[in-house]
Amino acid sequence: MRNRTSRLTKPGAYILGVTLDPGDLLRALAEPRRRAILRLVARTELPAGDIAAAFDVTRPAISQHLTVLRTVGLLHERRDGTRRYYRTRTEGLAELRALLDELDADGGAG
Repeated sequence: MRNRTSRLTKPGAYILGVTLDPGDLLRALAEPRRRAILRLVARTELPAGDIAAAFDVTRPAISQHLTVLRTVGLLHERRDGTRRYYRTRTEGLAELRALLDELDADGGAG
């Protein structure tokens, strides 16, 4: 089995303020654990270890999910020494709402 790198997790892929393809956002949300992570950090900032402890998968797997969510702009990461804290990024959620509103408007036309 080859180790594959998603185009969403390539080093340097996350650049604040750049509009991503809507498909990247939807692909990131297609994974149920990523949606669960967003629910965990929706109202409070949590360290990566606490997020990982909430799931029955390896820490590296959760780290990859966090990277994807941060890459598409849905998570904010704050570093304090060696610890990383995550919370939802309200701007990213607004972009998601706008995308869904756009899709809803397109769907209602037909």
